[in-house]
Amino acid sequence: MKSETGHASWRELLSKAVDLGIGAVLLTKEAAQKAVDELIAKGDMTKEEGKHLLERMMERGKEQKERLEKLIAETVESAIEKADLARGSELREARAGLAEVQKRLDRLEMEKISRRPSQEPPS
Repeated sequence: MKSETGHASWRELLSKAVDLGIGAVLLTKEAAQKAVDELIAKGDMTKEEGKHLLERMMERGKEQKERLEKLIAETVESAIEKADLARGSELREARAGLAEVQKRLDRLEMEKISRRPSQEPPS
């Protein structure tokens, strides 16, 4: 629906923004509801159209959020691999292994000391 000035209506712009995923990412549910309510109040769309548009916006928002979270996770994973950084779980595992090695070493040293013949002072 074009306005008298030949520009796209709010309804068209909002719908296009939703289709592009822009509106869904940028708008909170409250802001989207407010925009839809204004369009309904102006007569640019019916309540039913507003309801469907809001649902579409929220669904797109959810999809965009999931895609963004996945992209961030992949980017972080790639950065960790490129930087050759250890994860916290890897560090904890290495520390536990090192502690076990230290215990074994301590035990071996104690066994070695206990096997030595006692040195008696010269008479």
